[in-house]
Amino acid sequence: MRKLMGAVLVAGLFGGTGLASAQSGPPPSGPGGVRSSTTTSSKWVRMISRKGGLTALVPPSGPVKRNLFSQDTPMGPLNVTTLDIGEGKFHYFIVYFDASGAVDAEKNAKTILEETVQGIVEQSRGKLADNRDMTLDGHPGVAFRLTSADGSSVLTFRAFVVGQRIYQFFVQTGSDTTNAPEIAKFLDSCALWSPKPGHFDRPSSPDEDIFYTTGDPGSGPPPPGRRR
Repeated sequence: MRKLMGAVLVAGLFGGTGLASAQSGPPPSGPGGVRSSTTTSSKWVRMISRKGGLTALVPPSGPVKRNLFSQDTPMGPLNVTTLDIGEGKFHYFIVYFDASGAVDAEKNAKTILEETVQGIVEQSRGKLADNRDMTLDGHPGVAFRLTSADGSSVLTFRAFVVGQRIYQFFVQTGSDTTNAPEIAKFLDSCALWSPKPGHFDRPSSPDEDIFYTTGDPGSGPPPPGRRR
């Protein structure tokens, strides 16, 4: 399964077959602590992805770029979503996709995670460090750090298997910012999310996905404004 799982990261970074793409800019200002498009605050805001079933803290200076692409594998096509947040020396990524029905991801989580690490290392030809197991709400995962072959950049990476879905959260930085607090701030904030009753009780379009809020991501009224 290494080609199935490990190749997704590289394809997500450099483009797949390009089913669709959209840029999710900051929503308009409004109640509930939602970020405005003209904010100059240095305070990070919480992003919610309804379709991804996830939430994370993101820097306020730039929009989240959402890309959808399809990747052919020996076990059938994978429909992959990437969320890309770039800011200065730091580039934050979220990638998720559902494993083919031919693969029981939960039962094969250990193999999927091991081959994800192996596939990324082989394709990047980078140097692996700090490889360890971890969990997300009890779901199995792995964390590691990868230095590029020329030593100029570092990838700090986490991946988790949640049912049939595989999540990848990672930050790309220069080698001089490997231990910057922004890396842990983003990765530690990445979490699974589902709406509480009444949180999204208004009609939604098929494209409605990403919201920003400075409040509790699981309570209160839905944030005004929407971005794909």
